[in-house]
Amino acid sequence: MRRPINCTDFNDAARKFRSSIVTIPKSFLGGVLMKEAKAICLVISTILLSVIISGCSTPGTNPTNTAAPSSSPSTTAAPSINPTTNPTTNDAVVKIAGNTSGNIANWGFVAQQGEWIYYCNSDEKLYKVKTDGSSKTLIPISDDEPRYINVVNDWIFYLNVGQKNNNLQKIYKIKTDGTNRTLISEDMAISVSVVGDWIYYSNSSDSGKLYKIKTDGTDRTLISNDTSKRLSVDGDWIYYVNRSEGEKIYKVKTDGTGRTPVSDQAAYDINIAGDWVYYNFRENYNLYRVKTDGTGGTLISNDNAYHFNVVGDWIYYFGNDKLYRIKTDGTNSTLLSDKILINGISIAGDWIYYQDNFDNNNFYRIKTDGTEITKID
Repeated sequence: MRRPINCTDFNDAARKFRSSIVTIPKSFLGGVLMKEAKAICLVISTILLSVIISGCSTPGTNPTNTAAPSSSPSTTAAPSINPTTNPTTNDAVVKIAGNTSGNIANWGFVAQQGEWIYYCNSDEKLYKVKTDGSSKTLIPISDDEPRYINVVNDWIFYLNVGQKNNNLQKIYKIKTDGTNRTLISEDMAISVSVVGDWIYYSNSSDSGKLYKIKTDGTDRTLISNDTSKRLSVDGDWIYYVNRSEGEKIYKVKTDGTGRTPVSDQAAYDINIAGDWVYYNFRENYNLYRVKTDGTGGTLISNDNAYHFNVVGDWIYYFGNDKLYRIKTDGTNSTLLSDKILINGISIAGDWIYYQDNFDNNNFYRIKTDGTEITKID
């Protein structure tokens, strides 16, 4: 693009033109033609100076001084929507969560990534299996007993609840192919969630305060002095049960700012889905929901929902020794099974995964519509 001409350029050019008029050799034009030559030069100079003057204007009035947006797609970078690429701050997909809010609330026994399900079986070992039930593979994690399984890219993150080798409640990661098992933090952690490059957790080594650490084990950071549990990370916010404030639900930004109460009721578990926080009231385990801004608190069910998991428009919960589902607005309560006894509900795809206390905590799955109960060997 041509550089805009300012008035300094104009003055310099004018001096050059005046100089060029004066220095025309007489010998070249001849005595008789001198007047005609000067007249011609004056005409040419006037034309050229007019062109220059037209370029001497302020940027606000001259459209040539303002760069128009390029219409060529090769010069404009569009936001990436492909999670397999490296996201930037302008991308539509910036943070990848390692598991769902509902699964983390149920100890993170199961996590799904693509066509693979990663889970802790009844033998307390870590496995992966394809969503169609094939290609079951043991992932060697020594004597670790995994909980809060999170899968991000080609890494599995987990909390070890085994008591061997003094590794109780420490955070590890291992490649999805079973290599490079790595200790991330010496802290005794609980409620571990991985989002993007950060791991968020309640630090039992520091009175349950809220911490974060990079997935490579660096930049360990205190977020909040609240004694916290039942963490759920959603976007730039962390929702948690605040033991320092009577088990009430609070939220704080991932950078530690914006600490805000969400509900006045004491909660046991929480799930975040859309603009709602779902929770069971600590006194009787009845199901409630409240908007993430603290408004619109509503009773959903009077059942004793000891464990629950919100997926889409449904809440799946275990109460009164039965497995149910109910719409998030409190309608269409449906019995799924009265033949199981479980201590957590994990959901991946169309399946509910659980350990059945009636069968020595063996691992099972049942369709989200209550059909096809299957034992996972």
